[in-house]
Amino acid sequence: MLYSHAKDISDKELFELISERRTMSRMLSDYGEQKSTSISTAK
Repeated sequence: MLYSHAKDISDKELFELISERRTMSRMLSDYGEQKSTSISTAK
């Protein structure tokens, strides 16, 4: 994201995505095709 996709979003939005804090309360497989920074990091 930092090298390609981030060019289409504002600096503020990028910073919010990078600094987002979330916890996952279920197994990774329970999230299916859902997308989030937590899921991407876990994969």
